[in-house]
Amino acid sequence: MARSTRNQALLQFGLFCGILLFANILANTFYTHLDLTEEKRFTLTRPTREMLHGLKDRIYIEVLLEGEFPAGLKRLQRATREMLDDFRSESGYVEYQFEDPTQGTLEEVNERRKALAEQGIIPINLRVAEQGQSTQKIIYPEAVVYYGSRRIPVKLLENESPSLNPEVVINNSVTLLEYKLANAIKKILTPQR
Repeated sequence: MARSTRNQALLQFGLFCGILLFANILANTFYTHLDLTEEKRFTLTRPTREMLHGLKDRIYIEVLLEGEFPAGLKRLQRATREMLDDFRSESGYVEYQFEDPTQGTLEEVNERRKALAEQGIIPINLRVAEQGQSTQKIIYPEAVVYYGSRRIPVKLLENESPSLNPEVVINNSVTLLEYKLANAIKKILTPQR
């Protein structure tokens, strides 16, 4: 009797682990999230969804916000990734990649800095306090939307004003992510005159 109970418990445990593994695979395969907020803050707006559903060709977004950052910028980085996941979930034509333009040899970094400056993308100096010491780090809190041979830069970080609390700047930036990215896609899809 004890052996039968033990075998049954092992079978139930194995079945539970199998179901859990299957659910995990499904969750990773089909990206979605639930927005339980009353005002639907974390759901794409209808115009954005309609625009994304109307895409007929690939839109590529290069996000220049990769690397080690303080908590506020990590939050902006994570929110940008989640927003682009939502965009990609709505349309299979949206592709994106995060890159760190400050990585590589000094020569590569300088060449990249010149190329970005020619596109109107200027870095900002970020002061980072680590272990009692203050250091400066150059960051590019921007994205570039590509469609065919056209490209449009998008500032992800709202203008920093000395009078504003850095947390307020990050909150404003996260709040405006959908608008800024959707607006850039809409602009790049509009034929040039």
